[in-house]
Amino acid sequence: MLVFLALTIFFAVGIQKVELKTIFSDLLPSTHPFVQTYKDHPNFGNPLTVTVMIKRTDGESIYNPETLQKVWDMTRNIDLIAGVDHDQILSITTEKARYAQATPFGIDSQPLMGDHAPQTEAEMAEFLERVKKSPGSRAFLISHDEKATIIQATFIERLLDYGVVFAEVQEKIIDAERDEAHEIHVAGQPVLTGWVYFYEKQMLQIFGITGAALLISLFLYMRNVVGIVVPVLTSVVAAIWGFGFVGWLGDPIEPLIMVVPILLVARSFSHAVQFIERYYEIYYHVQDKKKSAEICMSVMMAPGILGIVTDAIGLFLIAIA
Repeated sequence: MLVFLALTIFFAVGIQKVELKTIFSDLLPSTHPFVQTYKDHPNFGNPLTVTVMIKRTDGESIYNPETLQKVWDMTRNIDLIAGVDHDQILSITTEKARYAQATPFGIDSQPLMGDHAPQTEAEMAEFLERVKKSPGSRAFLISHDEKATIIQATFIERLLDYGVVFAEVQEKIIDAERDEAHEIHVAGQPVLTGWVYFYEKQMLQIFGITGAALLISLFLYMRNVVGIVVPVLTSVVAAIWGFGFVGWLGDPIEPLIMVVPILLVARSFSHAVQFIERYYEIYYHVQDKKKSAEICMSVMMAPGILGIVTDAIGLFLIAIA
């Protein structure tokens, strides 16, 4: 009993080290050729890229001071988000979007936009002329109907905080720039994972409601103190051991697989209910607590261990898949 208590305290201390965090590279099979190519050439395409599209909704084109100023502001605001790779931000307002023209001295390549967004008719006409000389920008950054354009920003994995990126994109990009004449849409792995972080509190609320429903069901079914306390106690201990072990390992828990440890705790809850129910069935006939416990243990040990081993094998197969 003392050893059991000591182990529980040991794992309980490890819980404070548990961290909910998404590490994108850990979600991919490390031995796959595509993954190895991605790691060897991190600057040649990156899945941790956020794409922002701004679209006119009133039928006008993007070639007007209001829209281009929004693109300019959004590009600079994205550049201020923590973890962004400043060298991999692309829009029609960055120096990477360029046009080329022939001169007596050779090919001259210049940015589409200067140090500010076009404001006057002359500046707008000059910008439009530059865009016509940039087939790459027309093909990849501007829609064919000229009513939408995109901004792309790549993030550095070791500096990326999905929750922060999602919140700042919502605040500095979508909420700040969306209006009656402009729609703004965002896509990309950081935003997709950011939704998981956004709904994290709701996920915890769902777990809490589920736990309360289990307790109510247990009370209505067992109708005795032992039948309620023991399953709850075993489930709590199982959770402490599981999360504490992960905490001592120092590995973060992926929020997307939080359902797995919850299912394991639910399994321990289920096993405890089965043991107690079987114990009372035997006690009803034997009328001896010690003997009933011995018989119950001998009867339930084999299927119980089989269930635990099956769960362990399932997790092992997931780990190596």
